[in-house]
Amino acid sequence: MAVLSFNKLRQLCGNPQLDGQQMQTIIDSIFKPRYIVIPDTTLTIGDDHRGAILRFTSASAITVTLPTTYANDDGFLFGFIQYGAGQITFTSAGTIRGGVHSSAQYSQGAGELLDNGEWLMTGVSA
Repeated sequence: MAVLSFNKLRQLCGNPQLDGQQMQTIIDSIFKPRYIVIPDTTLTIGDDHRGAILRFTSASAITVTLPTTYANDDGFLFGFIQYGAGQITFTSAGTIRGGVHSSAQYSQGAGELLDNGEWLMTGVSA
């Protein structure tokens, strides 16, 4: 299922000829969580991760790189779960607010790219 940007959603909702399947796709894009299982020990956050909940399953330490900008900066948010034993460390060339390490196995949190290029992380420690 593709993630809809705010602008695309606004365009679709303004179309009076939406059929039932198209409307269901819009509703699913907004309200159904989208999980991506990440078995690797490194990841660079990209557009495919926008709006997704990332489930990290590695038993080894994990490094996640957070870019400082995106071409489509109309709100970038992702969730994460440290499902495996490997602690997640977030890195960025920019500023990360709120902490850079996941707490423990089964901990969860979120990352949001702010307008000024800073990442605001929740569910993490210093």
